[in-house]
Amino acid sequence: MKQRETDKTVLKARFDQLQQKINEEAAYDYNSETVLRNLREFRNVFGELTPQEKTETMRCLLKQINALPGKLVLEVYELADFKRGSQNHPDWLSDMDSNHE
Repeated sequence: MKQRETDKTVLKARFDQLQQKINEEAAYDYNSETVLRNLREFRNVFGELTPQEKTETMRCLLKQINALPGKLVLEVYELADFKRGSQNHPDWLSDMDSNHE
């Protein structure tokens, strides 16, 4: 009987962990209308960038590109992947900005 109580406690703890993981994953689900609206806005802004700015923007957005037969698989950075201090692109800022020249 004691073993069953222990098993029950272990299963309950595991259930709670899995439930938390499901809730966290659900937070990453995207509303398709929001995604489409943002893609349209991005397309408009992206079209106005210089070639150098476009290249830099793609470097900041794309984590990895895999070329497969007949298709490209793009892995994009999640918002949580970006860290304060420009970790994804260390040479964004020079030692001095234009205010100090």
